[in-house]
Amino acid sequence: MLSDDVYTIELRGLTYRGRHGVFPEERRRGQAFRVDLRLVYEPGTLGDDLARAVDYARVERLAAAHLEGEPVNLLETLADRLAAALLEEFPPLLRVEVAVHKPEAPLEGTFDDVVVTRTRRRVVTAYLGLGSNLGDRRALLRQALRRLGSGPGLRLAAVSPLYETAPVGLEDQPPFLNAVAAVETTLFPSRLLVACKQAEAAAGRMPGVRWGPRPLDVDILLYGDLTLRSAHLEIPHPRLTERAFALRPLLDLAPDAALPGGQPLAPLLEGLRDQELRRVAGPEWAAPEPGIGPGAGPGAGGEEAP
Repeated sequence: MLSDDVYTIELRGLTYRGRHGVFPEERRRGQAFRVDLRLVYEPGTLGDDLARAVDYARVERLAAAHLEGEPVNLLETLADRLAAALLEEFPPLLRVEVAVHKPEAPLEGTFDDVVVTRTRRRVVTAYLGLGSNLGDRRALLRQALRRLGSGPGLRLAAVSPLYETAPVGLEDQPPFLNAVAAVETTLFPSRLLVACKQAEAAAGRMPGVRWGPRPLDVDILLYGDLTLRSAHLEIPHPRLTERAFALRPLLDLAPDAALPGGQPLAPLLEGLRDQELRRVAGPEWAAPEPGIGPGAGPGAGGEEAP
C-alpha cells in the first residue's frame, strides 16, 4: 500500500457546460458536467513556495479547458485525459483521482447522477545505488535486484556495470562492490525507501556504525525530477555529487542524467578522479545464476502497487 504520510488536495463540485456524449443532441445543446479532483503528493516536495506548489487556480483552469473544450464520446475518455494532463502539468503530483459527473445523462429512468472515476499514478524512473562489502558481495547484490525488481509497484529496468571501490568514511574495512539500478515505479518515495530497507534487512543488515561495513546498502539517488526534503529522506541523495562510486555507474546508465533543475551530472565526475574506482564486470553481472530462475534480470516486474 502507499504511504499514509501524504498531502491531498481536493476540489469538489467544479461545474461546467460541455458538449460531450455520443448522441447528436448532446453535442448540439450541451449539458452540465461536474468534476471532483483528488490530488496526492508527498510532504517535503514543495516547501512554502507557490511557484513549486499545486496552484488551485491552475488546476481549475485545466479542468475547465477539458470539460468545456473539445467534445469526446465517453466520460472515460474525458476523465483519463484530465488525469493525464494534471500529472503532466504538476510534477509534484504522484497520484490523481478524477471523478466526472454527468447528472443530465440521456437515460429514461429516474437517477441522481452518472459518475466515472479515473485514478492515475505517475510512473517514475528512479535510480538506486547498491553496495556491499560483507559476505558474498555479488550474490547479495543480485538478491537485492531480485527483490527490488519483483515487488509491487516496481520494475527493474536496467543495471549498471559493477565497480569495486575503496570504503568512504571508515577506511579500516573491506572494499565495496557498487552498482546502480534503474527502476520504474509507482511507489511514493517513502514507500520506495521502505522497499530499499526491506532489501537491506533481507540481506542481513543490522544497525551499526555509520559508514561501517555492511552486507547491503541501497540508497535512492534520484527519483525522476523530484526534490524532496523530509526528516527521513532526501532526494537527490545529499552526497550523490561527492561519490564517484554512485556517479560513475549512474552515468553508465544515464549519460545525460541531471539534478532536478537541469544541472548535468557528468561534469561533476571530473572532480572525483582521485577516488579509487575499478570496473570489475559489465551489466551482465546481474544476470540470474543457473538455477535461480528468470526473475533476477532487468525487465522483471511486479504488479502495480494498490
